Amino acid sequence: MDSYLSMARRGWMASVLVPLMLTALTAEGAPLRLETLAGGPGQAPHADGPLSSASFFHPTGVAADALGNIYIADSGNHVVRVITSDGQARTIAGQPGTPGDTDGAGSTARFRNPSGVAIDLGGRLLVADTGNCTIRSIDPSGQVTTIAGRAGQCGFNDGNASAAQFAQPSGIVTDINGDLYVADRANHVIRRIRDGFVTTHVGTPLEVGSRNGRGLDAQFSQPFSLAIDNIGDLYVADSANHLIRRVTRDRVVTTVCGTVSLTGGSVDGPCQSAMLKRPSGIAVAPDGSLYVADTDNHTIRRITPAGEIETVAGAPGQRGFADGAQFSRLQYPFGVAFAPDGSLLIVETINHAVRRGTVTSVSSATRRRPAGRN
Repeated sequence: MDSYLSMARRGWMASVLVPLMLTALTAEGAPLRLETLAGGPGQAPHADGPLSSASFFHPTGVAADALGNIYIADSGNHVVRVITSDGQARTIAGQPGTPGDTDGAGSTARFRNPSGVAIDLGGRLLVADTGNCTIRSIDPSGQVTTIAGRAGQCGFNDGNASAAQFAQPSGIVTDINGDLYVADRANHVIRRIRDGFVTTHVGTPLEVGSRNGRGLDAQFSQPFSLAIDNIGDLYVADSANHLIRRVTRDRVVTTVCGTVSLTGGSVDGPCQSAMLKRPSGIAVAPDGSLYVADTDNHTIRRITPAGEIETVAGAPGQRGFADGAQFSRLQYPFGVAFAPDGSLLIVETINHAVRRGTVTSVSSATRRRPAGRN
C-alpha cells in the first residue's frame, strides 16, 4: 500500500500536465480500436490484483493522471479503485459491497454508488458520491472527507458547503482556479463549489427543459457528466435531452450537438440534425474534439471541431462485448477520459469492464472548439 500511495501522490500532483502530454487524437473518420484492460461480463463482483484477474461491478466514472494511473468510481461495489501504471487494480477507499457514508482512511470509509471522479490541482481525488448526495475527496494518503452536501439528505440548497444539498450528483470536474463543478442530475443543474460555498452555476433548479441561455435561465434534463477544455469552457452530457451542451466562462449555455426528442436516436453527420441517445460520458481531446459515451446507443461518438458527429466505436443498438476496430461492441458505456498516451479510457456498467480505445491513425492537433449553436 505504501508504494501505491507514493505512486498516486506523484500522479495526482502531476495530473494537471495531462493535456500537455497527450498525443493528438484527431484522425477524422478513423474508428477506435478497443481493447479490454480489466473486467468483463460474468466475473466476480470485486477482485483486486493483476488486470488479468481484476473485476468490477457497474463501474461508472473514470479519470487518469499524468503517470498513467486510472481512477474508477466502481459504483456497484460502493468503492473507488485505481489501476496503477504497473498494471495492478487496487481499492483506494471504501469497503466492497458495503454502502455507507463514513469519512475516514481507506477501507474504513464508506460510499454509496459513487459515479464520478476527477483530480484537482491540490492532489485530491474528487468523488461524486451519488447515492449519498454528497461530494467527497480522497487525499493522497487515502483519507476520505465530505466536502459538500449532507449524507442521506438529498434535495436542493445552495449555501455553505456543509449545509448545501444535492440530488444524485453524478459528474465532477475542476478548473485551473480550483473551482469544482458538479452535474447535479436530479436537480437538473450544474453547481459550483468555491471556497466552501455552493452556488447554482447554470440551469433552472428542479425544472426540466432544453432552453439555451445565460445562468439560471438555461435548462437541462438530467445532466450526467462534465468535461472542461483548455480555455475553461464546460461541456455537459445532457442525458435526458439527448444533447451535448457547452457552458462558457461567462455562464452562457448553448447546444453543441444533438436534437431534442422523447426517445433519442443515432444519426451521424452535421450536429444540427444529429441524434444521440442518453449520452452519459464526455471528454475533450487535445484538438478540441469531444468524445462521447452515447450510452443507450452502446457506442462512442466523436464531435469534430467543425461540428460533425461520427460513430467511432460500437454499433448503434447492438449490445455486446468485443474488442477490435470496425467490429467492436460495447454495452452501456458510461465514463470516458483520456490517458497520458492519448488513448481513450471507457468504463462500461453492464459489461463491468474498463476498456481502452486508440485511433487507427493520427493527424496533427488544431486545438479548436466544436462549433456551437444557439
